[in-house]
Amino acid sequence: MKWLNKHNNLGVVPFEIMSLQKHHPARILKYIMKEIPEGSSRRGFKSPNDIEDGRARNKLRIHYPTTKLIVGIRHPILWYESFYNHRIQNGYIMPKLAFNETSTSSSILDGYKNTCAGNLNGVCFTRARFHYSLVKWSKTSLLLTNGNNNNNKNNNNKVDEEWNYFTKKEQKSLRNNEIKTAIISPNPIFIYDVNQLRMPTSDTSSTDNTDNTDTDTDTDEQQQQQQQQYYNEFVLSLQEFLNITKDITNMPLMMNASPGKQVSVGTVDTDNRGFSGTMNISEQIRRNTLKMNICDKEFDVIRSWLLESGQQIYEWITNYFINSNNNNGGVFVGGNSGNGSSEQFIKHLKLYGIDPCPKRERERERERIRLQQKQ
Repeated sequence: MKWLNKHNNLGVVPFEIMSLQKHHPARILKYIMKEIPEGSSRRGFKSPNDIEDGRARNKLRIHYPTTKLIVGIRHPILWYESFYNHRIQNGYIMPKLAFNETSTSSSILDGYKNTCAGNLNGVCFTRARFHYSLVKWSKTSLLLTNGNNNNNKNNNNKVDEEWNYFTKKEQKSLRNNEIKTAIISPNPIFIYDVNQLRMPTSDTSSTDNTDNTDTDTDTDEQQQQQQQQYYNEFVLSLQEFLNITKDITNMPLMMNASPGKQVSVGTVDTDNRGFSGTMNISEQIRRNTLKMNICDKEFDVIRSWLLESGQQIYEWITNYFINSNNNNGGVFVGGNSGNGSSEQFIKHLKLYGIDPCPKRERERERERIRLQQKQ
């Protein structure tokens, strides 16, 4: 949001709004007219929950059919950890989620895995099943046919296979609530993985005091160049989607910002979410102790749930979503020039079924050793 807002031809409302879910759709225009200066050729707003909300989906289709959607997704394990810790940072009281399959009752496990429990404050495992939200935009054939049309047997077989990517509970909900009124969304969708936003680092130095420093430096420089190419391709594809001038220099550098309330001295109103009073260093330390390192062994069970969803997200998006014959409005892939598949997007997506923790721990160990050697 902040990144797009720095472009001369783009204007984005500087805070999240959910008017399409709760109010008349005209309220969106009021926010845009009030918050965005005149002259911007493309204007928009941020509302992550809209992608999974039927009210927002229908209002966009009816009132703003040419509005373009930019949808970022992330490895479900990393998404869940970040969302959980963001809630902690903002003062929410979050449940402990260290489950043991041998000592935790199946009803408790099933309740957390398949239901959006209130004590999770929206940080639900069901919401990590991104394809369940995306399918409701009817870019694939799933909701547009009941599979009983014998005149199109091949299409029916494909639809039957697509149903397998959803749980029995999801299938029941889709059949009862979505399939009866399914209409193809005319709104174009640009989908990307958040790693595609990653700018190459400026520091290409490698570990000090090693015999193969030159070789390591060459490898780092090659990786920097490759990452720069990937980033440029992503920026160009986004500019094409938004129909603005395709020029890398017209896009500001990516911004690194940590969301959530930051440490400060003063009175903080947390709406009775576990803390009120002075938000200081000691309070920040306390909150940090409550945050989750999802790579810890105590979270093995929930990582297995998220990996299961991740594999299904990868397969459904690559097999159906971005290859749909019914993609009116278009499904565009970040990093690709035109309507088609992006090698980089698919590369990141494929990792959704692979546990990122071993790689993350190796990278942290390498960084720890590198810092030690610099001392």
